[in-house]
Amino acid sequence: MTRPVLLIIGAGVRFGRGHFVRMRELHDRLQAAGLSADWMSVADFDDETARRVAGSRRKYNRDPVLYIIDARDLNPGPFAHPDASVLALDNRHPSREDSSLTKLRANRAENHVEFYDTIPHPRAKLAQTLPRVLLRNDVPGSGARIRRRERSLFVYSGDFVVPGLDESLLDLVRAGWSVHRCGRAPPRLDRVRIGGAGAPGFAWNPELDRDEFLRTLAAAECVWTYFGMTLLEAWHLGRSPALLPVASDVHTELADYLAWEAGLPIISPDGQAVAAFEQRRQDPDSKAAQPTANMRPGDQGFALLIEKIRTLATTP
Repeated sequence: MTRPVLLIIGAGVRFGRGHFVRMRELHDRLQAAGLSADWMSVADFDDETARRVAGSRRKYNRDPVLYIIDARDLNPGPFAHPDASVLALDNRHPSREDSSLTKLRANRAENHVEFYDTIPHPRAKLAQTLPRVLLRNDVPGSGARIRRRERSLFVYSGDFVVPGLDESLLDLVRAGWSVHRCGRAPPRLDRVRIGGAGAPGFAWNPELDRDEFLRTLAAAECVWTYFGMTLLEAWHLGRSPALLPVASDVHTELADYLAWEAGLPIISPDGQAVAAFEQRRQDPDSKAAQPTANMRPGDQGFALLIEKIRTLATTP
């Protein structure tokens, strides 16, 4: 017997859009693989709400179920019961270290909660998480032959405002770089060409559709962005990614971790940023210049996760 799969997806400002996007793709891939899958999104879940949801499902459908929880701060414990297994993706709820859940995981004959990391994190092994990164199926393979434009920089700043960033980017333009920034905050400069990415200079778009975004990302020599899927996609493509410092404790922690563990440089937008960036680029022996030589996200993350889900969903 194969358990049906129910995806619990974090949604809204608290969780970010990325959880929904990757779980929508997982849902489609599970169905294509012949597994029964459904999903529900959550914007604000506490333990009592989780117990009510799990209890309601048990009341109307007594078949065993496999919960896949993709909500970073959601406690997976209340979903566990004798007829349910739980796979918690990239979960950082404090209960992860709780001894009762440890005992719960050890007693597989009863309840089962398992944690599965697909995103690099200080409390996970980098060599384990990088192959599991859930790259979408439209991201080119690392061996794809894509023409890369020398001295071209793509910057994705999202919703963040990075003080001094545009001034540093304009310095790069003066040094002969072609710079394209994508982010909702408009440039704080007078001499900026709005829209378009083909001509040398400084181009800005508040957003790009997915196809154009990937083309721009893949064609750049270097990519600057904060920790997130854009960074992992650029890293996968070998596009010399560097991390932007943003006003977020979580992103700062993860940036510091990757700088230490993988050698990804953190850009400091100040008067020395351009000189430091050029020095790293021109020094082939520098760890910061080639941080991805022997380490980068793989392209089999979804396949590995689906195989894991298939194993958990198959009951004796």
